[in-house]
Amino acid sequence: MTEKFEFLSPEWELAAESLSETNTADAPVDVSFSMNVTITPTPYGDKLISISANEGVARVDKEHIETPDLSVKTDYETAYKLFLEGEMNIVLTAMMEGKITVSGDIAKLLSMTSSANAMPSMPFLEDLATQLKSITL
Repeated sequence: MTEKFEFLSPEWELAAESLSETNTADAPVDVSFSMNVTITPTPYGDKLISISANEGVARVDKEHIETPDLSVKTDYETAYKLFLEGEMNIVLTAMMEGKITVSGDIAKLLSMTSSANAMPSMPFLEDLATQLKSITL
């Protein structure tokens, strides 16, 4: 049985990093996407995360990358839904509610989240959510 931790706790971050190193999700080879996420506030301080897909591999890292396609800032509750429920369609709702701010290539984000079925070529995002959920209380 996999040990589980509170979302974004130091222990969770170590387990998530281990998942990224050993169990990246498959992504279509033609998909190239990178996003920095700032989560603030959290019970563990502000968190910097990146999500990327390139050359058939998707991963989550616990630091920002240098030149992402876009940057997102959100709160703890919304990040929990994004990372663990795998429902990218909540992005639009959260943006309208002011819970997410986005800068960069917003069109790329919107094309991925315009409907629940808009991403048949990106099931890797759901795979990542499943992997992260497996280590989360």
